[in-house]
Amino acid sequence: MAVWLPSCKHFCFYSTGSFETEILAANAVLIQFHYLIAYFFDGFANASSILTGKSIGAKDGELYKKSISLSWQWSIYTSCLLALVYYLNKDWIMQAFIVFSLGRSLFLLLYLPRLNRKLKFKKRKQSTSIHSSSLPLDGT
Repeated sequence: MAVWLPSCKHFCFYSTGSFETEILAANAVLIQFHYLIAYFFDGFANASSILTGKSIGAKDGELYKKSISLSWQWSIYTSCLLALVYYLNKDWIMQAFIVFSLGRSLFLLLYLPRLNRKLKFKKRKQSTSIHSSSLPLDGT
């Protein structure tokens, strides 16, 4: 799980990097939705692991089969419920993600300068770039 989520995000941004601004904005919203669903199902995975480990530790084959069956059932029910909720409220959900994203950006824009002053970061001195006029352009 730890590798899958960032890989999916990087693939989506890499594959759509040359598209228009609207498509990139839509991808940013969809990635947030993907993270929300992925972390939601990660809770089911943890619960399933605990129940399965408990059944294996107790050497209870019946509890093992029941925990596997219940994990499948709850994941299917939850998938259907999330799909239905999204279908019925898709406009509101998309607007909520957009407002949340804008609010987060505004918070960071307003708060980071204060945090910078509070932590007293030192300003870096400007370094010379490799394209400086002191370097010969012909390579000699």
